[in-house]
Amino acid sequence: MENVKVNPGYRSDHSSVEIEIRISDFTKGKGFWKMNNSVLGDEMYVQQTKAKIGEIVSKYAALPYNKDNIKKIYPAEIQFVIDDQLFFESLILEIRGMTIAYCSKKKKESQNKQSKIEKEIEILHELVNASPNSLILNEMLDEKKRNYDTDKERAHERSGNQIQTKMD
Repeated sequence: MENVKVNPGYRSDHSSVEIEIRISDFTKGKGFWKMNNSVLGDEMYVQQTKAKIGEIVSKYAALPYNKDNIKKIYPAEIQFVIDDQLFFESLILEIRGMTIAYCSKKKKESQNKQSKIEKEIEILHELVNASPNSLILNEMLDEKKRNYDTDKERAHERSGNQIQTKMD
């Protein structure tokens, strides 16, 4: 805040408050998190999420339950040492953290894979330019480009771009 001033009220029993804020001093954070629900189709993610839920249930289950028999109890009958709302918030917090880490890892793996393929295409392109009459190199380059264009991850990325830009 740069300046704060309380002005006397006119025709009212309330005073007005004038606040001057320097917006340039604020730093923008990461913003609002929105789950990428495409990971729900990823079997590894689903397995990790189920394991995380079991871990959280075991962590907050009341003392009569032990980790061996808790899996045999119907989930709605489990008593927790914290209230249900706090348990739910803790569960969501843990799943969100796990999801962010999982999605970051998958994105990094995908980017590394794409970078590697792009470098291979670049090397093949240079070899083809050095010896343009080599049919084998031309075929290898064409095959690598086709595989790159039809790669499942790239197709998924393109479909996401279509959704974001509302293309058909």
